[in-house]
Amino acid sequence: MDKPTQRLNLLFSNNEFLLKKDTGLHLPVPEPKLNLPGNMTANSQTLVEESSANLSRGKNKEHGGEPDECLAFETGIAPPSSLVAQAFCPAAAIAKLPYKYMRRETSGAISSRFFEKGAFWARDWELYYIFPPPDLASRALLLLPASQVQQFLDQISNDCNVRLTIPMDPGLGLLLSFQEKGIPQPQYLGNSSNMDTKEQLLTTIPTPEYSIDCKNPTRCNIEVADGTAQAFREKMEAGLNAIKNKSKASREKKRAEKIERQRQWVHSLKRAQCYLGLHPVFPRLVSDRTRDIDETTNPAPLDDLSIAGPMISKLRLELPAPFSFVHDPIFICIDMEWNERRHNEVTEVGISTLDTLDIANVAPGAGGKNWIRWIRSRHIRIREYAHVVNRDFVSGCPGRFDFGQSEFVALRDAPRVVESCFRPPYSAQVPVKFVDQGPFGEPRVIVETTIREYKLRNRNIILVGHGLQGDMHYLGILGCNIFSDNISSHLFQQSPQYSRNNTRGQHQKPQFLDMLDTASMFQVLKRDINTRSLETVLNGVDIIGWNLHNAGNDARFTLEAMVRIIINARLALDNIPQDLAGDYADWATRPIRADINGEFVTSYETAWKSEVERRVAEANAEREMQVRDDCKIWELVTGWNSEHPLTADDIDGGCPKGIVPMRVKKQTAQ
Repeated sequence: MDKPTQRLNLLFSNNEFLLKKDTGLHLPVPEPKLNLPGNMTANSQTLVEESSANLSRGKNKEHGGEPDECLAFETGIAPPSSLVAQAFCPAAAIAKLPYKYMRRETSGAISSRFFEKGAFWARDWELYYIFPPPDLASRALLLLPASQVQQFLDQISNDCNVRLTIPMDPGLGLLLSFQEKGIPQPQYLGNSSNMDTKEQLLTTIPTPEYSIDCKNPTRCNIEVADGTAQAFREKMEAGLNAIKNKSKASREKKRAEKIERQRQWVHSLKRAQCYLGLHPVFPRLVSDRTRDIDETTNPAPLDDLSIAGPMISKLRLELPAPFSFVHDPIFICIDMEWNERRHNEVTEVGISTLDTLDIANVAPGAGGKNWIRWIRSRHIRIREYAHVVNRDFVSGCPGRFDFGQSEFVALRDAPRVVESCFRPPYSAQVPVKFVDQGPFGEPRVIVETTIREYKLRNRNIILVGHGLQGDMHYLGILGCNIFSDNISSHLFQQSPQYSRNNTRGQHQKPQFLDMLDTASMFQVLKRDINTRSLETVLNGVDIIGWNLHNAGNDARFTLEAMVRIIINARLALDNIPQDLAGDYADWATRPIRADINGEFVTSYETAWKSEVERRVAEANAEREMQVRDDCKIWELVTGWNSEHPLTADDIDGGCPKGIVPMRVKKQTAQ
């Protein structure tokens, strides 16, 4: 080893990057070059494909074996000179070169010298533009000549000791050729040497003069017999994907996950309607309400919607539920409050319960008011933290429980008391008060204190909450193991007054049938992409919520909101807007003027189309396509779009899903 090399090893022994840097002490090893013909021939496409395959050498395991896009420009494989001479590159993609397409260790020096502080645009560029199909983008795609881009890459390569070339992989959309016969051509915009000039030139782009509609080729101004229109569309889609921050595969995966998530929300709301007897169950699930759940049935697409079951008549709120309460469940809603400064200190637990057997013969009434009054509510406060009142991030009010008397419990006893709400008699000892009108209009108070037989046996439980996973997390922090796989034996130990009436099912874990989150249920009802607070949800379904951020009140109002969301969703199917309760972006209740006689009529699907256009009009121009796609996803998951074949699960929500708790570390109370 020579002396200069020894000195470098001594100075930079801990810096592998500097040791490997070419300082001129060694002659660089020439990289192999791909011999490509000077002109594009019949074999050119094969050569491009082979080069693209070399580009993808070394798969990124994190991305399921896809090419590592971040190394796209560092292949050292030059595209054919004839291709570079006539091709273009998306300008915005080239401007993101060091940030999106390069290794971290080399991107820093390159970005600081050639890209930051407007340096990329502070050089002579010829600017071109082309209009993609209007359903892909509303604005023109700005292009740079590939020959100028390669010269720019050559300069970076020489100055920074790297070898950068324009990648030829068509899927990356970084090298766009427009040589096909009849295809639209990029239009010259002007020369730019700084960012201000570039921005000024962008304002001079005219309105597009052609239309590319691959779904209706007769409208295209180009030849379509050989698929030219489709080729142009794919080329433009790749170019637009290149200028975005995420890869096409990543975006498609994210969109697919979003569709599946929202479809599960829709199914959840459909199942909730079945639990409350407002919607029939598809025959392949249950034949009567006592039959066990068939979890092995796989939903199949339905060729004929008429086999989906009997026609559903319009819901009449003055009559009892038209169908059986599937599985006769008990809805138990939880809400947690904790010290905003010390999150491991749970201060309040709210529990509200609604038993479907209590309301089996009760008409729901307007907004479900007759069902809501059967809710039993409890407010459990941890005695050691009774002095804690949140003020900074939320306005807590632990002393203002509006639906009964608060129960003060020692921290060590809190898990047992909370878990007892999930076993017989399911808080039936909490009285229910009804205020009815007497024969002469005077108020008459009736207190329901009877504990009926069906309260003393194990029942199917549906867990309810608003942002439910967070509340489940804090139950674990409190010390409750009700959602764990190993339920402690004390959970189902009966008190003496109930033990002789309930000898079966002791020491069994709670029978959690399903879980419902009012946050996602409200999103389905309103076709909303954003999660809303409990207060917003209450306003949206016409419930006045007093003294929120009291756990007992929040649990009660959440359960009331669940009932009203379920009823509203069912009424919306009947096109009965006058019975819907609430006003939050309630597009389903807006009358649409009909063409016949100028009368006002309301159609659920017609109102939705009007709502889509309203949302697009309120969005920025850059977000129009995203807004339309968000709305299209709702159409897919609700069965309005033929791209998604209707299944039995789309009709009634499918089988109950049970509980999927977050795995959290249990903290034992001191």
